[in-house]
Amino acid sequence: ISFKKRNNGILNKSMNILFICTGNVNRSPAAQIILENMSNEDKSILVDSAAISDYQKGNKMIKRMTDTLREYGYKIDNIPISKPITQELVDWADMILCMQPHHLISILDKFGEKYRNKTRPLSNFSSKNIRGINDPHGKFQKVYYETIDQLEDCCEKLYENLSSRPKE
Repeated sequence: ISFKKRNNGILNKSMNILFICTGNVNRSPAAQIILENMSNEDKSILVDSAAISDYQKGNKMIKRMTDTLREYGYKIDNIPISKPITQELVDWADMILCMQPHHLISILDKFGEKYRNKTRPLSNFSSKNIRGINDPHGKFQKVYYETIDQLEDCCEKLYENLSSRPKE
């Protein structure tokens, strides 16, 4: 956990959250936007996203996902650009949240078991019994809605947990 000064001069713990998916063009940037919108008043929560692979590196979030998030009422100041996960991002993150269990395995294989305690499936925060977050890439609009519904459910519970942590 890193520390950051707030306006009142009190040192507060900031929480760095990193969302991970396969290409960083749908699920993880959508989760980033959803949590940023939920926590926009709480500057102690910092959010980023990345990909397990680099095949989408440099591409913007898929337009269909951007449009669907806007349809849900989310404010998108900057459309995230896909980037692969790096050692720097892993070290920066206090919590690494994966869209599917195989993403977690990939992270531990690449960066080591020492990151197990801060890496988990985002679906652990779901109020429903889901094993992972749907990948809408190349699928019908209905799947984009389902994916955002899953992300909202998980991010709401995550934000509740983050909001209840001690800040001083």
